[in-house]
Amino acid sequence: MQSSPMLKEIETDILVIGGGIAGAFAAYRARASGARVLLVDRSYFGRSGCSALASGVYPSYMPGDKVEDWIAGLGAGPLVNQALLVKSLPVMYEHLMTMDRWGVKWLKEGKQIVRMGAPGRTFKNGVWMAEGGPQMMMAVRAGVLESGVEVLNRVAVTQLLTSDGKMPTEGQVVGAIGFHVRTGEIYSIHVKATIMCTGPYKFPYPWPGSTLGYMPVDLSGDGIAMMLQAGAQLSRLELGGINLNPDGLLCAPGLESLMPSGAKFVDKNGRRFLEDYDAKRMEMTSRALLYFAIAHQKELGNVPSMDLREINFERMELLKKAIPIVISSYEGLGMDVTKEPVPYSYQVAGTAGIFGAGARVTERGETTIPGLFAGGTCTDLAYLPGGHLPFCSVTGHWAGETAGAYVAGVQPKPLVATQVAQAVGD
Repeated sequence: MQSSPMLKEIETDILVIGGGIAGAFAAYRARASGARVLLVDRSYFGRSGCSALASGVYPSYMPGDKVEDWIAGLGAGPLVNQALLVKSLPVMYEHLMTMDRWGVKWLKEGKQIVRMGAPGRTFKNGVWMAEGGPQMMMAVRAGVLESGVEVLNRVAVTQLLTSDGKMPTEGQVVGAIGFHVRTGEIYSIHVKATIMCTGPYKFPYPWPGSTLGYMPVDLSGDGIAMMLQAGAQLSRLELGGINLNPDGLLCAPGLESLMPSGAKFVDKNGRRFLEDYDAKRMEMTSRALLYFAIAHQKELGNVPSMDLREINFERMELLKKAIPIVISSYEGLGMDVTKEPVPYSYQVAGTAGIFGAGARVTERGETTIPGLFAGGTCTDLAYLPGGHLPFCSVTGHWAGETAGAYVAGVQPKPLVATQVAQAVGD
């Protein structure tokens, strides 16, 4: 294929698109198979997407846990693949310990990782990050790089390439086209297998006229769109819902850390309104019920707010470390959450938002197109529970292992020159 002067050509075995926790573990496990692996991030691997802005908690199974507790707490209901949930439990523990070796700063007592309770669960399961998502993902980045994965930062992939040059394809995915977001250089990447791990599209949506974008600002659903364009079947996009955010502040709510710490939800009169919805569990109710309760109170004009004034100094200092982005966002608005309640709002999603919807994948991370695999929240997660870091890391792990085995038995198919030329021109 004749090269354009501005086109850089790369050939490798496996391309991973996206540098969150799903992409990181996909690349790590693919590399463990012996394959050559390139991870491409349109920002900076370790600093982009949802995972680097995680609000402080990695829920994880530990040996000795009752499987029944995990099913009841995270897998109840007919829309969860409970058998796959059970299969994921030892893998998330493996990831917890791997990240510990990589230097992720988990909250510990002595040398033992400790876990906290979490909304809607009757058992301790949440491992706290002592310095939040940013430190976690930079440690993960270091571990992945040490394994031999190559990384290409600040390259935005815009289109998958196919063996027949068609969209949708009747063949297989054989690479991708992208451009460097700072220099404009165009990259043609030729591979045996591609793993999409670009995350969801951001939600809540920015308000009309608002200059604020929801955290993180670099989510656009582009990976889902690219897979759809190539002909992949999509799944779980029909499942919408309600999401919460501090009123006037589109950052993550940090509920997994704040609610077990003693946060209370009160109305404009200071009354804890959750007694009307779940008098037994109160603020440790399920997130789904909390969403509906706050939406209902908002519609009644009762100004639902999170009250952190009774959280002691030591716990507040810990929260500043575990969810630094959430707390600093409050401080940036001039709010002292130790002295005043934080009004809360909600948005109703027309589709699944951040909770895991996109490409239909098998339990092995295969999409409906040969040569294309996917993990994390740009997929339907094979109907694992959505919105949790461990299910992103686990599905990335499975996709990486499957892609690694796949490339060992295939020869690369050539790129279609006309498709590359058109993509470059576009």
